[in-house]
Amino acid sequence: MQDGDRPHDAAQEASVATLADASAGLDPKSPAERDPDWSNWLDGRPRRLKRGKDYTGDPKPLFKRAREAAEGLGKLAVASRDSQGKYEYVWLQFVDGEVEPGRPCPVCGSRTLAKVQKHFLRCSRCASTLKATGDWDVEPGEYAPPSRSSGAVAWPGGGAEDTSGEDFAEILGARLLLTETQEIREPLVTQDFLLLFAVRFLRPIAAALPRVRVSVDGSGPLLRVQPPNPIEPSAGETVDAGVVIPGNLLMPRVYSVEIVLLIVPDRARPMDYVRVTAADVLDFRVRKVTGQSLLHARHGSSPFTWAITTRENAPA
Repeated sequence: MQDGDRPHDAAQEASVATLADASAGLDPKSPAERDPDWSNWLDGRPRRLKRGKDYTGDPKPLFKRAREAAEGLGKLAVASRDSQGKYEYVWLQFVDGEVEPGRPCPVCGSRTLAKVQKHFLRCSRCASTLKATGDWDVEPGEYAPPSRSSGAVAWPGGGAEDTSGEDFAEILGARLLLTETQEIREPLVTQDFLLLFAVRFLRPIAAALPRVRVSVDGSGPLLRVQPPNPIEPSAGETVDAGVVIPGNLLMPRVYSVEIVLLIVPDRARPMDYVRVTAADVLDFRVRKVTGQSLLHARHGSSPFTWAITTRENAPA
């Protein structure tokens, strides 16, 4: 696990929910037979679980459930065993992805990666925690962009970045919807809700990729969500993009939303892109309800559903 992060004891989580149905036949009242609330693991910290206290028997079923939960959250579960005398432990950690030797950040395309530990790096731009594929011995530094493919726009870009993309597009704001017409500012922890935002395009482009980052004040993003494919709008069009945030994913806290738009202006230069950022575009509170908040693994499928529509810009 990462030496650069302070170890965290999973048994001391402030909010622990059971996944009793994930362990059929086990006593849900026994601490050693409960899974932690996986939604608390989005911060990327390694956590130590003790045999007999946090789990019993062979830890492989626990590893399997952790992998399923991580995949459903768009993360990667990293697990290892440890022993100290008669005590046995497992270390579990949710990271943002894997990176091959000499390759850039798979989340944002940045080539500047900092070494956290022998097999872990952290992106200097988006703060994603990355595991070295195949456990290669990492070193900090600049990493080469992916090779260009003929015809298609390579994404995300790993080449030159121009951070001032306001001439190409503007982000118009964001809001939360409980239904198609009902706007909401404080969803309950159990409620699915739609995070909707709009982008007005001002100039022709090759492609654009919107990203939503949801953070707690004073910390890095807990969620980083993007659609499965880039969009290709025309100049003079506005794109309405919405992503469904599933219930029981965010804990009862106050969150801030940042929207980042990566734009490839020229298809002939797919590795060069510009960026438009709208920080603190929306703040909202998730309210708690009576009872426990359960996060169910979704068998590796992403819990996020996107809806993207295009319309003509309104006359000035």
